[in-house]
Formats: sequence, C-alpha cells, structure tokens
Amino acid sequence: MNLFQRRRARSRGQTLVEFAIVLPVLLTTIFTFIEVARLFHAWLAVENGARTGVRYAVTGEYDNDQCIALFGADCVTDSEIDQARVASIQESAWNGSVSILRSLSVGWDQPGYFKTSVCTPAELTLPNPAIELDSFDCLPSDTAGEPGDRINVVVDFNHPVIVPFFSNWVPTIHLHSRREAVIEQFRTARVVSLPPGVPTIGPTAPPAPTATNTATNTATPTETATPTQTPTPTVTLDCSLIYNTGIDLGNWGYDDFYVRVINENPRDAYLTGSSMVWTDSYDPNQYVDYWQWNWATYYDGNDYDSPTVANPSPPLSFPSDANWWWRGDFSGVPSGQGLDGTFTLSLMFDEICPVEVSATRVAPTPTTTPTPNCSLLTISNPWIADYDNFNVNVTNGNPMEAYLVASSLIWPDNKPSDPFLNYARWRYDTYDEGNYSSSPANLNSSYSYADPNRTRTWLADFNDITDMFGYYHVFLTYEYPDWGTCSVDADIELSPEPSITPTRTVTVTRTATITRTPTITRTPTITRTATITRTPTQTLTPTRTPTPDCDDLTVNSVTFSGDDFEFNIRNLNTQTGYITSTTMFWPASGYAPPMTFNYFSYSGSAYYNTDSTGSPVSSSGTWVSVGAGTNNHWEADFNNMPSSIEGNFSASLNIEFPGWGSCNVGGSYHLEIVPTNTPAPPPTAVTTNTPSPVPTNTPAPTATIGGPGD
Repeated sequence: MNLFQRRRARSRGQTLVEFAIVLPVLLTTIFTFIEVARLFHAWLAVENGARTGVRYAVTGEYDNDQCIALFGADCVTDSEIDQARVASIQESAWNGSVSILRSLSVGWDQPGYFKTSVCTPAELTLPNPAIELDSFDCLPSDTAGEPGDRINVVVDFNHPVIVPFFSNWVPTIHLHSRREAVIEQFRTARVVSLPPGVPTIGPTAPPAPTATNTATNTATPTETATPTQTPTPTVTLDCSLIYNTGIDLGNWGYDDFYVRVINENPRDAYLTGSSMVWTDSYDPNQYVDYWQWNWATYYDGNDYDSPTVANPSPPLSFPSDANWWWRGDFSGVPSGQGLDGTFTLSLMFDEICPVEVSATRVAPTPTTTPTPNCSLLTISNPWIADYDNFNVNVTNGNPMEAYLVASSLIWPDNKPSDPFLNYARWRYDTYDEGNYSSSPANLNSSYSYADPNRTRTWLADFNDITDMFGYYHVFLTYEYPDWGTCSVDADIELSPEPSITPTRTVTVTRTATITRTPTITRTPTITRTATITRTPTQTLTPTRTPTPDCDDLTVNSVTFSGDDFEFNIRNLNTQTGYITSTTMFWPASGYAPPMTFNYFSYSGSAYYNTDSTGSPVSSSGTWVSVGAGTNNHWEADFNNMPSSIEGNFSASLNIEFPGWGSCNVGGSYHLEIVPTNTPAPPPTAVTTNTPSPVPTNTPAPTATIGGPGD
C-alpha cells in the first residue's frame, strides 16, 4: 500500500469516528425541532378551536342533530335548545382543533385529554395551581348563555410528548385557550339606536316597479351526513350523577360518621377536596382522629377545632359506577353517648362537583355512670393451643371499657431447650415482643381495651419449647378510666402423661389352649413373668419442695427516714416469692403545697412510680422477686413532706409463691407532732404479718389442646 492509499484509509476511519460523535447531537436537534413543531401546532389548534367555538356561540344557533342525539327528537323547549347549543358549541370547537392526538374517553390527568368548557365568566372556575394538569371548569355545569351575556369558551388539551427522551422527562404538556365574546340578540329583532344629535334622512319615494323574469326553480341541495367525529356531550362530568345516600345512622352511637357516595358517570371522577363543620360537645377531649375514602386513610390530623379541611394530594380516584364509603372518625367521645350536635360534610370531585350532607343528633342525657366492680372482671379457662401458646379468657362484666395496663407471667424457663417468651397478645393486639428468656417477665403496657360485657382472650406465645409441661401463672391488671384498677390472675400446672410400660404377660394369659397341656402348666417360669408389671414402682419419686411458710416471711426495722417510709423484708423460705401488689395508706390532706407520693422500691429498684396526692395508693400487675434467704430493703418515697406532720403510715404487700399460694406482710409507723418543751415520745413501730390461708391442694387443671378464641 502506497502513501496515498494509507492516507485515504486513515481519512475514512476518522470520518466514521466524527460522524459517530456528531450523530447523537444531530438526532437530538432534529427530534427537538419535531417536538417543538408538534407543540406549536397543538397550540395553534387549541387557539383555533376556542376561537371557532366562541364565534359559533355568539350566534345563538344550534345543530338540530344534537337535539336528536340528546333527546331523540327535535328540540321543543328553551331548555332543550340551550343544551343543544352547548353541544353544538363544543362540536364547533372540536372541529376547529384538528390534527392533534386527542381523545374523549381518557381522564383529566391522562395524555390526549380534550375538554371544551362553555359558560359565563361568573360560572367559570380557574384551574387549581396545586394540580399540574387541572383544567377550567364551569360550575355547576356548562351553559350557553342568554342574549347579551358574555360567553366564555375554553379549550383544555393535554398534549402528549412522543419523543422518548423528552416523554420520560415531561410526558404531558397542558395547553388551554380561552375566548370571550358577547352573545347576539338572537331571540329578538335587533334595533339599532342612533346617538342623539345625528340628523335623520326622511323616507324617499319607492322606485317604480319594473318587470322581471321569473326565476327558474333549482334543485334543492342534498344534505350531507354529519361527520362521525362529533364529540359525545356525555364525556363532560355530570355533577348530578355524583350523589350521597345519606349517613349511616347505625354508627351515631359511637364516634364515627359514615357517608355512602355513588358515581353514575360513564368515566372516573376524583376526590379533590373535603371539609367538615362539626360540633364540639365534649371540649376539650373531642377531636377528629382520621378520615378515610373507601377504607384508605388519607387524613390523620388530630384536629381539635372545627371546621376541619383536608384536600387529598394527589386527588383520590372515584371509579365510574362505584359505590364507596367516606368515613370520619372522632376520638374523645364518651362511650355510650356518641356524637352530639350538627355535622356538615362537603366533598368536592374534580374541583367542580360538590356533594354535601348534613345531619344533627342529640346525644342521650348521660345517666349516672355505674361504679366498676372488680368482682365482675374475671379470668378463666387457662389452656394450651397450637402446642406452644398459653391462653386465658378474660371477661369484663362491667358496663364500661377497661384497659390492660400491666401484665406478668411465670413459666418454666429451666428446660433443656432454653425456651423463651416470644410475644404477648391481648384481643388482636400484639403488644410486647420482648423475647424474654427468664421467668418471671413483667410485660409492657398494652392500653388495648376490654369491651364491656364481653369475653376476650389473652395469649402468650413461646419459641424453642419442646413441651409445655410445668407451672404457668399470669397476672393481668386492667384500668377503668377515672376510677381505678382491677387485677386478675390464673395459673395452670401441666404434668406429662405417665408412660405406659408394656407387660408381655398379657399375651400369655390369653392363650387358653396352652393350659390344657400338662407339660405347659408345669412350667412355673411362665407365670413368674407377672413381676414385670411391677416395673412402674421403680420410677423414682421426685423430691418434694419444702412448702412455703408465711411465718418465715417477716418484716423488721420499720422506720421513717427523712421523707421515706421503709422497712426490711426477710424471706427465710427456700422458695422465691414475688411481690404482686402493694397498698399504702398515709395522711394526705390539709398541706400546701400538697404532699405527694412518689414511688415504691424494693432492693434499690423502683417498681411503681407515680405522682399521687391522694390516699391510698395501690400498685399491681408487676412481679418483684423476693429471693429465698434474703433480707432486703423496701421503701415508699414522698415529696413536699411538711416539717410537722401527724398521722399513720401503713403498707400491705401481697407476696406470691408460685404453685402454692400467697402471704400478706406489712408495717405501720405513726408520726406525731412534738409539743413545745415536751420530750417527744419515741415513734412506735407496728409490724404486721398476717398469713393468708394456705390454699388447699386441688387437682391441677388439665391442659387441653385448642380452646375458645376471640
């Protein structure tokens, strides 16, 4: 290859590289010109459509074919004529906007959406700037106007971008054009009035008639068919086809407001706004909790003041022929009374179609609230379900709700499989997933309610447990608001089924024919095999755990130190006990600032903490370990204790020994005001140790697989 050929080959390669670099820029430029040209053409088409429509609108004319399409016959009344005029104006605007990618069957937020709005300026609503593709609308509906009115014709069009690069970025560009004009006096003869001062010319004599030839009759022109692309007037959303069927009165007695809404339009609508004016009869507790559309929450505002306004963003779909519920939930409404007052709900669809419903309810006069009775809160039927779930049924027989505020559980945690408590559940609420590996477990608060006069199930789920044998004890505390708490507990001890030792001698005794043979009956070794049946007696009897004794649980060193009432608890039993409840009485009146109870603590750890100015103070639902052979410190702490106080302080503690029973221990201390110049007698301490009756041994409940649920 000579030098010229090498230079020529190198030049061709360089040209290809340069072309590959320039080609994307060239194609981008070409497609940009194409897309800009399409957009400019669409803009001209929309402008021409609005201009053509308003020119037709001012004439007051209409196409009789629209009457046939709408009513099946010629228009007779002015109302029918006005509807035909609107359809004719929309058809004129459609015919004036040609050669664009448009459709009458897509929604307002879809590419190709085309809409013509016809109404007076007072009825025209501007687009919502918060909605990118929102269009002009006529409220309540399109109208053709009367002679002398100013008429607006607005064309909205969602121009689809087709070039892939640009369509991924901006798939749709919204265009609209608005034209306004004065409608001619098409229903009366037009009279032209000249301004004053203009001279008038008198009438002149008519010219003499001249003979003219009679015109020849010409054939009447044949009417041409209406173009098939006439837009269907029903595409425009008909607000009269979106309506409510009233509220659901069945839920007034609670705290919900339900409204059923129906859309009979042939296309989808969108919920774009909602508001409610409501009566706050239970100030300051009542508030709007949340709003739902078709059971999906779109507002969660906790609004304490009326009115409440929530505009969904983005708008929420309302399909054609849908029959959906709107729900407003309130909180802070007293149980049994329900909502009280007037509630007016306003829903807006597509920014143009309002749906409003208003209702008034007078809540029943509240009766005297019965006092809760702890004896009506019961626990029953402990059972095992699904192999590793411990269950109990809790019945709230009171006519008011209670709330689970504390729960504890003892279970056999010394199995070789090292089981752990996976979670606890009340009703359908899993409220603690602590994965506790040691017993007892003081669980989190649930605050799930127990329905009045209803039975529900409490459940504890275990993992890595090979069998459910052993002792289980649950302790639950429920709070009745503005009253106090009640506690219930239940236990069950599950024993493994005794293994059955097979005895092979049974088969020998069944062979009756063998006894007829003298040689067989002389074999005494066969009858000696009956000793095999004595093998169950070889099972080792488990060593019995010493029974707890309340006399071995004592209180000592009762005293008052600063603002702390305290004593020591000595447990000389060989079994660990658990503090399950504590009650404290103290003089709590007549002091300023008020004296306040602070907390209970045992062995340096607080197990009940609250600020109470009233006596007595009670705690329950928390299990506090009192170890075998220990002597640990218990105290009740107070704040704002006056320098001079007189009265009796006493505490009573219930200590549970799992699988056996409980003991009650406590102490009292009397404080006296020291008289002036009089030696103060030493404070007297009184120690009480009242053993609870030792429960009689009763057969352990039999565990059953399965059981009643919620």
